[in-house]
Amino acid sequence: MSYYPFKDVKLLQDQINMAKMEVDRASKTTQELIKNIEVARKQANEEKAAGLILEEQLTKKQKEIEIEKEEAKRDLAAAEPVLVQAAEALEELRKNKSKIDELKAYANPSDAVKKVLQCVMELRPMPSADPSGGWSAARAMMGDVRFLQHLLNYKRDEIKAKWIRNVQKIMKGSKALNNVKAMKSKSSAAAAMLQWVLAIVKYYEVALTVEPKKKKVAKMEHEAYNGRTQLNQTKEKIWKLEEDVNNMTVELKQAQEKLEVLTAKQQKMAANLLAAEQLIAGLANNKLRWQDSKAHYLERQRLLVGDCLVAAAFLSYAGAFTFQFRKQMIYDDFFHHLNGLKVPMSEDFSVANLLVSAVEKSKWRSEGLPPDELSIQNGILTTRSKRFPLCIDPQMQASAWIKHREKSIDPKTLQIGTFHDDGFMKKLESAVQYGYAFIFDNVGEELDPIINPILEKQVRVGLSVG
Repeated sequence: MSYYPFKDVKLLQDQINMAKMEVDRASKTTQELIKNIEVARKQANEEKAAGLILEEQLTKKQKEIEIEKEEAKRDLAAAEPVLVQAAEALEELRKNKSKIDELKAYANPSDAVKKVLQCVMELRPMPSADPSGGWSAARAMMGDVRFLQHLLNYKRDEIKAKWIRNVQKIMKGSKALNNVKAMKSKSSAAAAMLQWVLAIVKYYEVALTVEPKKKKVAKMEHEAYNGRTQLNQTKEKIWKLEEDVNNMTVELKQAQEKLEVLTAKQQKMAANLLAAEQLIAGLANNKLRWQDSKAHYLERQRLLVGDCLVAAAFLSYAGAFTFQFRKQMIYDDFFHHLNGLKVPMSEDFSVANLLVSAVEKSKWRSEGLPPDELSIQNGILTTRSKRFPLCIDPQMQASAWIKHREKSIDPKTLQIGTFHDDGFMKKLESAVQYGYAFIFDNVGEELDPIINPILEKQVRVGLSVG
């Protein structure tokens, strides 16, 4: 199968370039959002500052309006007692309507009485009042059943300056028209009407001083209304700006998270690309070595047939012999015989090198096994053979190594005994049942036949049914 790593590197480079473009776009979007948020926040802060100033101005203006209103109310209240007295006199007159009938019956009353009625008509208390009609018009006015009601409900705020000037002209220089008590001697009804005229004139004079204040208050209230409208618009604008800032802040967070993901992805891809380039460079340098190694391993594979055959013969037959006999049997007899049969095998064949690695040899050495070739062969026979090893061990080297080796696996499971121990068979059965290692020490020339089934591996472990 052909493999072209350079194509994968080129593809990875293209992916990195695309990822970089995405990172650049995301970074640009993030920067634009940050800039827009700064602009919106600045605008919102400016609007807030303007709103606070406007709100302070409106609060100050409202206090001024209240002061002006209070002054106007106080000035108008000064005329209120006169109006109340006039209303009380008219109420009294309405209760004694005969007084009006009596006055109306005069064909030609005194000049002072006529002037009082003329003043009443000049103030236009009712549509039928005609100042140009003289006493006859005054009698007709008093003949209206709603005359007194019109006086009581007189619209004081609709008085015209011309009417007041006419009244003041009539009253000018007349003591009788400025003295209600003196008028009562002539006519109580005329006196009540005179009191009403004087009250209206007084109210008008007060109203003249109050009117500028009322206009000022009206103007200030209009300005305050416009200010409140502007303030509400400013608050609404601030709310919208803050909402925009919040929305853009959420977008900014999402954009930053996306930028972080894209940046991490790009960095990971760049790291992968660097590693790939380094790997390819390293692979290119090792190409010749790998080709040589491949040829070597193919040759080793071809030679394994003979090597494995000799190794199998060693495991099967060589265990009971001395080192010299093993050497002659394996390296002289078996080796030359297979060469004569043209069975492929290694020229430098070694049982120790084929059946055990250098790492395992080193481990055996650390466990107490001597490093000579005989000891290595015995270690191979002990660990690789399918039969249980019987070691002739006068120096106790094999015993020490096996015990150290098994204890390093699990010190609690190693079982050691002799054929002279009481109940050794129960310990042996337990070791077989649970898979524990068992060592017989001090074995004589003959073995107790009771362990033959175990030596021949004729053992079954199962549950008994009673």
